[in-house]
Amino acid sequence: MSYAVYMIALSGIVSFAGGGAVYAWRHRTTPGARSLAGLMLMIAAWAMCDILAAISPSPEMARLFESKLRFGTIATSSVLILLLPLEYSGRQEWLRPWRLLLLSVVPLLTQAIIWLGPPDAFLISATYARRDGFYVLTAREFGPWFAVHALYGYALILVGFVLLLLTAVRSRFPYRGQAFLLFLGLVVMAAISLVRTLGSGLLLEYDWIVIAFAVTGTIWLVALFRYRLFDLAPIARTTLIENMDDMVLVLDPQNRIVDFNTAAGRNLNWTPPAIIGQPLAAVLPDWARVLDRPQPATAASPAEVQLGERVFDLRPSPLHDNRRQALGCLLVLRDITARKQAEQAVRQNEAETLGFLARLVALHEITMELAQVDSLLELYRRAVALAHDRLGFDRIGLFLLDENDPEQMIGAFGIDPQGQVRDERSTQHPITENDHIREALVNKVRFQVWKNVPLWDQREVVGHGWNAMATLWDGTEGIGWLVADNLLTGKPPSTYTLELMALYGTTLGYLITNLRNQIARRESEARFRMLSEATFEGILIHDQGTIVDTNPAFAAMAGYSQTELTGMQVLDFVAEESHAIITDETAVGTERVFEAVGQRRDGTTFPAEVRVRSVPYQGRMMRVATVRDMTQQRQAEQQRVQLALEKRRVQLLTDFITNATHEFRTPLSVIDTRTYLLQKTTEEEQLHSYAADISEQVHNLSGLVDDLIVMSRLDSDARLDHKPLNVNMLVEWLSVNLSERLAAENLTLELDLAPTLPPVLGDANRLSAAFGKIVDNARRYTPPGGTITIQTRQGVGCVLVSIRDTGIGMTDEEQKRVFERFYRGDEAHSTRGFGLGLPIAQRVVELHGGQIEVSSTPGAGSEFQIVLPAHPPQQVG
Repeated sequence: MSYAVYMIALSGIVSFAGGGAVYAWRHRTTPGARSLAGLMLMIAAWAMCDILAAISPSPEMARLFESKLRFGTIATSSVLILLLPLEYSGRQEWLRPWRLLLLSVVPLLTQAIIWLGPPDAFLISATYARRDGFYVLTAREFGPWFAVHALYGYALILVGFVLLLLTAVRSRFPYRGQAFLLFLGLVVMAAISLVRTLGSGLLLEYDWIVIAFAVTGTIWLVALFRYRLFDLAPIARTTLIENMDDMVLVLDPQNRIVDFNTAAGRNLNWTPPAIIGQPLAAVLPDWARVLDRPQPATAASPAEVQLGERVFDLRPSPLHDNRRQALGCLLVLRDITARKQAEQAVRQNEAETLGFLARLVALHEITMELAQVDSLLELYRRAVALAHDRLGFDRIGLFLLDENDPEQMIGAFGIDPQGQVRDERSTQHPITENDHIREALVNKVRFQVWKNVPLWDQREVVGHGWNAMATLWDGTEGIGWLVADNLLTGKPPSTYTLELMALYGTTLGYLITNLRNQIARRESEARFRMLSEATFEGILIHDQGTIVDTNPAFAAMAGYSQTELTGMQVLDFVAEESHAIITDETAVGTERVFEAVGQRRDGTTFPAEVRVRSVPYQGRMMRVATVRDMTQQRQAEQQRVQLALEKRRVQLLTDFITNATHEFRTPLSVIDTRTYLLQKTTEEEQLHSYAADISEQVHNLSGLVDDLIVMSRLDSDARLDHKPLNVNMLVEWLSVNLSERLAAENLTLELDLAPTLPPVLGDANRLSAAFGKIVDNARRYTPPGGTITIQTRQGVGCVLVSIRDTGIGMTDEEQKRVFERFYRGDEAHSTRGFGLGLPIAQRVVELHGGQIEVSSTPGAGSEFQIVLPAHPPQQVG
């Protein structure tokens, strides 16, 4: 073979291998395609190095391509030749980076020796180059590392050889041919390589190994991309098809079984030796008939097939080669038993739901119909009849708790064994006889059902079946229950029967309770009407201030007819000064009793006592008010008050006359006696003594008259001359006026005045007189040698004045009466006075907005505490 032909062959290898690399890369999703793409690329580079070495302009450049670049592609190809068998046989774990690095240790060392080490001594001991016309021919002698390199490469080929052989032996149709073709490619390459390595002469003149690699790459391309049945390697079939939960069967053009996966073998109880090659019609005739149906050649027509109680979705898929020739058929069967059961359950549930919805519509219609019934007896009867006729209950009965004895259950109506409504009001049993009923009422159970139990009628067993009970609720408590069974039809209860029964029980409970309340309300309103028309008090019912109803007494009181009053406002009958209290009463809504001023139609007013509370009326909560005309009572009370005042005035006048008579009698008697003696004596000394006694008694009478005048003026005219005053100055002025008199009686007056005091607003004369009356009272009841102390202090917003003595003191009873007019603790009247001083002082203090209190201990003296409101200091002066 001429060298020119060899160069053409190498050029063809470059083109074909390069194209194969591109083609393989474009189909890199196919298992092994990536490795094949890399291998074909290295073969193209390898052949290109051979071409460039042959056409190099110099032997040195030829050595570069021959010894360095070419050996680099050879070293890489030795690893790539193993990657495809590894991936194709399912050993992808060897494709991890760190394991690839281990596989590449020898090729990497070879590359290092080529580029960094002494190649003439270690890998290639000698390279010879000569020119033969246009081409440079090279020859080489190999060093010791070449043997390592070659042996490692053949070892990798041997591993690939074993892997592909094992895969081919273990593979099923249609992968066995593909695996053997891949194995054949590796055999061809190994054979040519060995011949080249062991041969001589012509075999050594050309690079047959690159040709061997090119032949192997070509065979592998055909093997991978011609057998594209699943675009899967056999190991992919094992990892995917064999592990599928779906059953997979492969048929040839005659519908004979040529392959099936593990799921099919497990579900059909098949073993390969017994089934492979058998016609599908022989082992599964029903499935074979599905394939005989007319259908498009390319269509996959799904069908449902059964295997015992299980249902499968069967999907046939025709298999064709590249020329559209039929290769067979692929059957995929998925277990859809659960789905079919779910669909059946959904259909059944839909039917149940539609039935339930229809019953709910009927329940609504029945509720509207029963709501119009105004008789409890009719409500009971129709409730049972409608439940049987329109709600589909077999035999149903209604029982109620006795309203007077909750421990007793009373029958109402029910369905007899002939399917007719009958009156069962004569049935009565204590609930203690039925534990289920007691438990339901105590635990507020909505419904209960018992299956395969005796069915009773009139206390006799008449059959067996299911029995159910639903409680009737009034909102919080059970008032009865519905009972139902299947005596008439014997049918089992539907899924919604019990729920429908519970809903009907709740509805009946509401309807019965509502009708009972309506009847009770009508009776109550009738009683109220009777009582309201018989009472003498006015009664009105209003809703947020609008009158709804009145009685004749209120109509007469207001001056309107009852018809005119309906719809009017409550405020229309209230005087303006009482509008606020009526408005508040309407807003508050609590039970109250208050007084207001009513107004009649003619505009006249009258005092009224009003009592209001909330009551249910005509189905709503409203306010009822009783109105009592208090005119006569007020007149009577006014008369009683006037009579009491008159009695008080008479009593005061009587007391005054009694006390005044006594107080006047003593000085008048003294004056009368002294006047008589004055006429009888001629002695100058006696004359002067009698005249002095007369003058003293006249002075006492004058003081008494003055006190009476002051008391009278304070009662009738309370006007005072208010000015800002300094209490300390009043006390000091009083001390100056009284000190001489007190000293004459051997009494000591002490002052304890606060350094600063706020002013008070008052009448100086009245206040000083009041202080003087208290000090004079202390003087009269304090024995000689005693002490009277006046103290002033500043309080919170007030001025405190304390006057205390060391006199004889007072008992508790005397302290209670000390401010009564004409009262004197000295019943023997051994001390002078008329019992008006302290009442005058109290009245003056009260007119100033103050208070006066007394505290005393018998034998230890008394203290009068006066509290006067302070006046802002800036107003002084």
